Amino acid sequence: MDFAIERTWLDREACIAVAGEVDVETAPRLREMLLETLDQAEAVVVDLGSVTFMDSTGLSALVMAQHFGTERGTRLRLSRVPPRVMKLLTITGLDAVLPVETLPTD
Repeated sequence: MDFAIERTWLDREACIAVAGEVDVETAPRLREMLLETLDQAEAVVVDLGSVTFMDSTGLSALVMAQHFGTERGTRLRLSRVPPRVMKLLTITGLDAVLPVETLPTD
């Protein structure tokens, strides 16, 4: 199982780039990084462009982060969401809860 997470900062906005499989074993690391970052930033972008798999625990981490950010007034948005993750968000209705930044298609 491959998983990597990296945080970069630009002033008070953070970008969290996630790669690999987000599942029951790796989602706690993602959740921890999201909550820590949301507590420090004005806005957080979660780049999912390199995610190869996500299960319900990964979705749960994103929803928890959204609620946590809303309570603190910190904006959270998902970026570069792969089609298979977007399908999960759509099926579960979370695409209406989590702000998703889509890339233009040619």
